[in-house]
Amino acid sequence: MLWISDWLRHRFNGDLLWDPTDPETSDHAGLRILALEKAMKCIEEEIIGLELKTNREQIEDSNSGTRSTMGIWFQIADKLAEASLVFSYSKVGYKLRNKMWDHNPQLDSMGDRVVVITGASSGIGRAAAIEFLRMGATVVLAVRNRAAGEAARDEMIQLTQNDRVVLERVDVSSLGSVEAFCDRLTESFPAIDVLLHNAGTMAHDYSETREGNEVTWATHVLGPFLMTKRLEPLLLEAEQGRVVFVSSGGMYAARLNVEDPQWRGAGYSGIKQYARTKRAQLVLTTLLARQLETTRVTVNAMHPGWAATKAVAEKLPRFNQIMGPILRSPEEGADTLVWLGSSPDVTRETGMLWFDRAPRKHYVVPGTRHTSEEERALWTQCCDATDVDSPLPF
Repeated sequence: MLWISDWLRHRFNGDLLWDPTDPETSDHAGLRILALEKAMKCIEEEIIGLELKTNREQIEDSNSGTRSTMGIWFQIADKLAEASLVFSYSKVGYKLRNKMWDHNPQLDSMGDRVVVITGASSGIGRAAAIEFLRMGATVVLAVRNRAAGEAARDEMIQLTQNDRVVLERVDVSSLGSVEAFCDRLTESFPAIDVLLHNAGTMAHDYSETREGNEVTWATHVLGPFLMTKRLEPLLLEAEQGRVVFVSSGGMYAARLNVEDPQWRGAGYSGIKQYARTKRAQLVLTTLLARQLETTRVTVNAMHPGWAATKAVAEKLPRFNQIMGPILRSPEEGADTLVWLGSSPDVTRETGMLWFDRAPRKHYVVPGTRHTSEEERALWTQCCDATDVDSPLPF
């Protein structure tokens, strides 16, 4: 079987693939985007045709007795999309894969659940909040900007006709703010069913919080770690507590750095620090899952692919300009996040990385694996920085 890139070169005479970060090859990116969209449509049509031909064959699971609607051709489509970063992370990967999913959740399926979402006023967080509200959940919008949060809350209520929206201000990079936020939730709710760590940032230059932590490290690692540990008692009170970290495909290029996790040394790079902290998030996911493996609480991570959000437009303007036509919508990016927080299919899955409703590898780039000693160092650093007394999950 040809790799997808070879197939595309053959079909489009080589006038398709390019490096969007290279100014010398991105001058005609618009034309190549059109070619890429044409390729997407062709592949989608071919896969659909093959799937119809096999009548979406049902695959019997002899162990559980359940039946899957994932036909063999859509399994092939998933592998084809994975063979190309552009195809997999863009909207074509989503459009190919989502045809094998159940898109009819019961509208009251989350009616007795409480969902907490950080960074919920825009982008993927906002899209996820709307879907949970449509399913009847009580949603806590954890936002840094209260005015933006109020506008988002009013819009969500109007869209979903569900007024069970609680607005809470929290700066995830500030440990004091996280502590106060968790105190308020503990007073307001007897249990929390779903905790979604979606808040994120990408700094251009090195900067610190008032508590002296590097901002990206504090936002992606320390704040979520502290929030998870402080809300752990409420998650344990739920029938089946779930924690989900929103990661990024960019972390694949990064190795866990425990020597200088806050990048206090020279040569600071905001993009590289973003990737490093997202790698640390994924390691924390596995450690937290390991610590809670004997409970009803699961901890997973997901990455949304390339989505058209305000953050991408502001932080990566050139990438957004070039790749804009094929970026996923926030709703498409949030799909797996919502699925992990609501689906009965993943009640026992923990410590995993998910993308487009399927588990994915934690490592794809040579040299990015870490050691158990580095895991211990990360856990100790998080506990020391947040004053959390928690035994090593080993």
